[in-house]
Amino acid sequence: METFEQAYELLENKESATAKELLYNLGRSHEADENLEDALNYYRKVAQIDYNYRDARKRVDALRQQQKKEKN
Repeated sequence: METFEQAYELLENKESATAKELLYNLGRSHEADENLEDALNYYRKVAQIDYNYRDARKRVDALRQQQKKEKN
């Protein structure tokens, strides 16, 4: 994750295809580590750049639903 974060920080264009890929991979990595809040934040950033990028929108929705269930 640290490598993805460093690579993202070095990018000049934070909305490029590379940026989307790095943000998405950061989301996946955090999700795999069950750090759902960070995963959700990265997926949201991807969706703000490109609403239809891969399955980021679906992952945002799924993580929001999971958070609602956990609060209840």
